Amino acid sequence: MKNIKVLILHNESFVPLLKDIESARDVSCSGTALSISLVALFLNSRNIAVDVRGASSSGDINAIEDSKQYSHVILVSHAIKSYQLFNSAYQKVIFWNHNFIMSQEFTDILNKGGVSHGVCVSDYHAGWLAFKSRSIKVSRIYNPFFSEPSIVKKSAKCSVEKEINLVFSGSVSKNKGFGEFIKVVESVAKHRKVVAKFYGSLTSDFEQQRLNHIKDRIRKFNDSSFDYGGMIQRNELYNVMNNSHFLLYGLGEKASETFGYSFLDAQVNNCIPITLNRGGQQETIVTKLKNKTVFNHINSIVDFLITLDDRVYDEYLYNLNDDFSNYFERFRLPIVGEQWLKILFDEEVDTSLVLKNIFYFIKINGLKRICQLKNST
Repeated sequence: MKNIKVLILHNESFVPLLKDIESARDVSCSGTALSISLVALFLNSRNIAVDVRGASSSGDINAIEDSKQYSHVILVSHAIKSYQLFNSAYQKVIFWNHNFIMSQEFTDILNKGGVSHGVCVSDYHAGWLAFKSRSIKVSRIYNPFFSEPSIVKKSAKCSVEKEINLVFSGSVSKNKGFGEFIKVVESVAKHRKVVAKFYGSLTSDFEQQRLNHIKDRIRKFNDSSFDYGGMIQRNELYNVMNNSHFLLYGLGEKASETFGYSFLDAQVNNCIPITLNRGGQQETIVTKLKNKTVFNHINSIVDFLITLDDRVYDEYLYNLNDDFSNYFERFRLPIVGEQWLKILFDEEVDTSLVLKNIFYFIKINGLKRICQLKNST
């Protein structure tokens, strides 16, 4: 489209440039980075020029000579610190929020009036943004998913009565459920054989030493095993999930993106996701599947896995397959992309969810907890 040029500014360490939607399977990056790439890919397919750039932690833009060349600016999460480089008088500035609890600095920026719209990746995020900043419109748009459902009704995995295969994909340092994952694996391994795999990043020698210690501990129980597979591409992770019974999944409570691509990845590949912590539970999409994946406490997950037999597992797997198609549509890239077009071009956007999101936020956290969060940020 003529005279339309979009800048997506982010603080990610790496954002892949996708040639087509299928190439999303062959990248290894964060969920935020992948969603940026997919939205840019969709806008390009509609003949909209998109420039994806990184910003430093201080908000400085790298290698952009003229910020005025952009008609629309999308500031992703911490890139909101760069807002002063743009002029909302002739540029539409949008805040794309992938973080849950924002600092007071974020709130102050949004309340100055330079940002016209806030886009959040879940109801929970939208409730928080609407609660903290009443001066901007707030919309919820899920992160786009790149894969079509390929799940089957019957699992070819080994019997859970022989061994339980568990997989965790994430970060040790960001505390997105890794500690809970270890507690579950170790507790279950004391009662039955567990084959556990962890994929993700290790950022220090200390983390490697900790992992080695965990491996040695778990191998003492019932011929169980714990292996670290490093960083792998998404298509490789798909193969792992196809041969695993459960994905154990968590999110950082104070700075999570949405429920994450891994949650959908598991279901696409016939692997049942279990949310490990409150950060993961609060982001789970509200569907019938919620009751099949969310446990209120680590002890509940452990008890479930210790007593699990093939009949119960097959029942869960059947419900997983049945429910998946009921809500997959909302994540399709064409649907997500059309929602972005409405926001970019000032078409009528339904903001009635804002009040609902605030009540949803209050319902999950409780009014006392919200007051604590509000006073601490």
